[in-house]
Amino acid sequence: MRWRIILLSCLLLGRAVFNYLVTQTHQLGSHPQTMDVVAPLRSKLVAIAEANLPEPESALVLGIVLGYKSSLGERFYQALVESGTLHMVVASGYNVMIVAGLALSAFLIVFKRWPATLFSIAVLFFYVLLTEGEISIIRATLMGMVVFVGQALGRGSRGWWSLLLVVTVMVLLDPLVFTSISFQLSVTATFGVVVLAPHISKRVRENSAVAVGGIEKLDLSTSLAALLATWPVIWFHFGGGSLISLVSNSLILPLVPLVMALGGVMLIAGLIFAPLGLVMSWPTYALAHLVVILVRLFPSLI
Repeated sequence: MRWRIILLSCLLLGRAVFNYLVTQTHQLGSHPQTMDVVAPLRSKLVAIAEANLPEPESALVLGIVLGYKSSLGERFYQALVESGTLHMVVASGYNVMIVAGLALSAFLIVFKRWPATLFSIAVLFFYVLLTEGEISIIRATLMGMVVFVGQALGRGSRGWWSLLLVVTVMVLLDPLVFTSISFQLSVTATFGVVVLAPHISKRVRENSAVAVGGIEKLDLSTSLAALLATWPVIWFHFGGGSLISLVSNSLILPLVPLVMALGGVMLIAGLIFAPLGLVMSWPTYALAHLVVILVRLFPSLI
């Protein structure tokens, strides 16, 4: 009973924050005043990416990491559309769960479940600010927060029941939300993290995990689980069921969490020490350039 009360409290608190940010958005006609706190930081991150990476690689990294689309060129934008991969550079629930998965995996290396969960939730809320508080991101963050707390309170079914609870409440409050692509991505990505990730993580630990100084290697099972769970929704909405989209997403989507991880490290390194950001831009560019090649390749096959 206690864990249900805690979950409900988290849901109500998150819903209050969600309502506040949405109200601010409608009143100001742009984005909440709260977001202005990190506006200089967001601008600095954009400048770091544009200084260290050429186009369109910098635009790709900014789109994947921050949902920033202003620097996308017309030709590359069209290639994203034709290859069915435009969703990569659109802030959505999928992005949120990738960030959550990477953060949780990293924190679990150092901390136990509860501290890692709390730090991951803090990262999610900061990510909301960096993405200018888009409603789809706020909603996905609320969903991720409740589910992560449910997982921290216990194993197995509690994460699943947490997801069911938050989805039910959201649909009851706004029945039309079920038709939102972002909502569908949020639900399926969270489902992947709750249901698929534990099985993937177990297989990874059994077959390929290695220990160095008592610390297991970074487990990206949460990101992979979110990818697998959202893939049908992505293909249906962005690919139109085409064979080109099927192949392109199958090859490109597994690279998205890696681009997000390397791109995020590059941006943070650039904030700390500019030359370090430049060094980190080399592997980031190599991976982003591979994605660009694949994005441009598939439309030419049509």
